[in-house]
Amino acid sequence: MLFPKGLVSPTQERQLTCWGDNVRSLAVRGSFDDCQRLVKEAFLDAPLRAQTQLSSANSINLGRLLPQSVYYAATSLAVLRQYGEPASFMIPSGNLGNALACLWARQLGLPIARRGAGAQRQPHACRITWPAGDWRPRASIPTLASAMDVGNPSNMERLLALFPQVHGPAARP
Repeated sequence: MLFPKGLVSPTQERQLTCWGDNVRSLAVRGSFDDCQRLVKEAFLDAPLRAQTQLSSANSINLGRLLPQSVYYAATSLAVLRQYGEPASFMIPSGNLGNALACLWARQLGLPIARRGAGAQRQPHACRITWPAGDWRPRASIPTLASAMDVGNPSNMERLLALFPQVHGPAARP
């Protein structure tokens, strides 16, 4: 488990480091983006994968995103029943896993408004300009919520590949 050293609260650090057994926690000198980059590099390292069982519990892992789609499905149906209109969601941006889960639910035909919003903890960390879809990763800016301090979200590639119509043909990582 990787986390940015000094960028999580003492309570969060305890939660991240209390496991033992087959879980190792490492404080990384850098940002959340640096942790993400190291994880991706580890997954691509064949000798490391051969000697170590690696797993991801964050939104790099599709197994985490699929159940999140169910939350959006259930909530959108409840909103439709109660108010008679599609739901709109304010989604924390972070690594964009939640946004991708919401788009999947909408793509499946659930009553989710076409216009939604994403909340970011830091200005201009991940800039998307509509309608051209020109996306450029940015350096992350530390905040009190380090998991939200993502300048190069892992799920942006998935969003652009799976939903090119959302960002237009000019979108590129």
